[in-house]
Amino acid sequence: MKDSKRSSRTMRRTALFFALALTLLIALALLAGELWESTDRLYPGLWAGDLALGGRTRAEARIRLEEAGYGAWLGKSVTVRFPDGSLYPVTAAEAGMERSPEAMAEALYAYGRGGGFLRDTASRLEALLFGAQPVDAALPEPEGEALRLAARRIAEETDRAMVPAVLYFDEEAIRWTRGTPGQETDKAALALALEAAFREGRETVEWTPAVTAPEEPDFRAVYGLLARPAEDAAWDSEGRILPEKPGCSFDFLAAQEAAEELPEGETLVIPLEEVPPMVTAETLRALLYRDELGSYVTELGGTETRIGNIRLAAKALDGSLLLPGEEFSFNGRIGQRTEEAGYGSALSYVDGELVSEVGGGICQVSSTLYCACLLADLEVSFRTNHRYYQSYVPPGLDATVSWGWPDYNFVNSTDYPLRIEASCEDGSLKVTIRGTKTREGRTELRWEILESVEAGTVYREDPALAPGQSTVADWGREGMTVQTWRVRYDGEGNLIEEVPEARSVYAARDKVVLIAPEDKEG
Repeated sequence: MKDSKRSSRTMRRTALFFALALTLLIALALLAGELWESTDRLYPGLWAGDLALGGRTRAEARIRLEEAGYGAWLGKSVTVRFPDGSLYPVTAAEAGMERSPEAMAEALYAYGRGGGFLRDTASRLEALLFGAQPVDAALPEPEGEALRLAARRIAEETDRAMVPAVLYFDEEAIRWTRGTPGQETDKAALALALEAAFREGRETVEWTPAVTAPEEPDFRAVYGLLARPAEDAAWDSEGRILPEKPGCSFDFLAAQEAAEELPEGETLVIPLEEVPPMVTAETLRALLYRDELGSYVTELGGTETRIGNIRLAAKALDGSLLLPGEEFSFNGRIGQRTEEAGYGSALSYVDGELVSEVGGGICQVSSTLYCACLLADLEVSFRTNHRYYQSYVPPGLDATVSWGWPDYNFVNSTDYPLRIEASCEDGSLKVTIRGTKTREGRTELRWEILESVEAGTVYREDPALAPGQSTVADWGREGMTVQTWRVRYDGEGNLIEEVPEARSVYAARDKVVLIAPEDKEG
């Protein structure tokens, strides 16, 4: 019982002690509060992070906070600098890095003041007994989301789409407009670069955006596309004059240099230069068939049918046109000699025999043409002589033809078209080759009989003849071997050269005398 009473008294004494201590603490707190109320000091027990700032003046608290790094970014920024020199600042406040030591000190000083007697007393007691952290004491850290927003803002100001270059041309000029490069900022990468700068205390971020360059011009390729040489006046397959066409060109090297100096968005105008042709239609018209290159005349003889055949073949030959490099075929031009075509039968040699043949006599036309070709100094591709010498041209200058074979062929070996003119007038056949002379001088013909073979005489009976009468049916021809040459002279008449042309071998043909049968018996 005594122990129980003793324990009860002890408890009462302990409670009384704590009550007295609490009352004393409250009294001290009230007294301290009244004492500190009128001072510039923070109440005891106040902390900012691990900084004990209780009892310090506001100025002292501010200095301690600054020393701890709370004001390092106050009023500062990180500037993003682009290659063109443009600057884009990101403030510490925008990045969540701006903490004011002065504002924190003021907030600490306000703790336990101005909240009313009971509230201020409770705050003071809490700080005194347990300590208090009335402000956010976290050190400044860059905020990722805030920096991403800042990077997006900068990208919106600097990003631009690429404007492609434009190339346009017409008949007069080429117009090229330089494009504008596009650029694009990697916003996530820029936000990371800003965060690193804030953390490391750097005030500048050098930033190079991705650049999309417009296509540069290739005026060499444009030249290959547009430039064209002038086309001289020419002639078609029928010898008609085709008009000239001017060409066009431009200095692509100068254009390339000018394009390299052209500012963005500006237009370069490159005039196309007209390239005049060397030969116009007017010039060619004056040149074509201007000159007589070679002409030859043979005398007409024989029956009217033979002369008629020659006239018909000459008419077919007249007006023939031959382009440079083209080969002429006598048979191809004249065609088959038939009665339907108007040709009649006249004496002609076939296999060495004198017979009446449709179209007989036209070898005089091919032979006259052959001589004109030699005088025009043209290339003869095929010619053969008659079996027997024909007197309408000198020895070695004939050209025999027959439908199918043989033919007479020559090539227009000049640089211009040729026109053949053939006519029968005043008892003669004239063949002229007209073209364009490209050199001065002339060509003449020379022939020489290298070997002769005398003709014999044969007699044949003709019942129609009276005794003692005779007549010559064929005067015959002596045989011979003949060499011909082309003799070339320059414009002043000086001999240049003698070029062998052809060797012709003619057989001898006996003279045929017709007599009465009685005369033979006698």
